[in-house]
Amino acid sequence: MEGQLSRYTCQNAATAGLLLHQLEWADRFIHNYRNLLPPLYQESLFIFNLTRLEYRRRRLDQALRLLQKAEYKDVLLHLAAKTRQIKIFFETDEHDLLESHLQAFIRRKKGLGYHRENYLNTIFFTRNLLESNLYDKTARQGLRIEIEATKAVAEKEWLLQQIGGHR
Repeated sequence: MEGQLSRYTCQNAATAGLLLHQLEWADRFIHNYRNLLPPLYQESLFIFNLTRLEYRRRRLDQALRLLQKAEYKDVLLHLAAKTRQIKIFFETDEHDLLESHLQAFIRRKKGLGYHRENYLNTIFFTRNLLESNLYDKTARQGLRIEIEATKAVAEKEWLLQQIGGHR
């Protein structure tokens, strides 16, 4: 509609700002263009992008609080938000919360097509991270090889970072 910002354009612009480490620009964009988003997605996109910004700033407690108050109408946005929660729980050593989230994550979602495999693999490898001895160089290398060889992984780069980054 005229005078509105497409939710996809909003996501792309916010993503560009975050990837380019233009955090102040991204912050202004997220706040300044909030009211131009379609009403159905306005609040959830605002919170989701603000969460991504806080995560990038490493304000994980704030990002988690934001994630917990949003209602997502878009299933892919919901999956991305749940994935962000998993990442925060892992990074803050909240293993009990993480395990609970991993168990409930995909079970309730049907009809995701190829996205389902991406997220199931992310869950599988996150569990492997939890169970592996990452101080063991051989175990770490084996997990790295397995992740790299798997095509459909929603958070491949993040998983590789958790085991010591790329080669």
